[in-house]
Amino acid sequence: MKPTFAYIGREDAKLHMQMIEHNARELIEVEALPKAFAEIAEFVPILYRQLDLARADLEKEL
Repeated sequence: MKPTFAYIGREDAKLHMQMIEHNARELIEVEALPKAFAEIAEFVPILYRQLDLARADLEKEL
């Protein structure tokens, strides 16, 4: 997911995923990982809507 977030310009989401991965790997604040994952899970549908809108705008320009 991180490369996809970076590719579409969502550095914030990429950094959030990096934090989740790092903390899970290093066993840092593991009690916060479910909440951090839930935040990403809530964000993905929003991102898909944003991408759909951007695609529609680009199609209008063609």
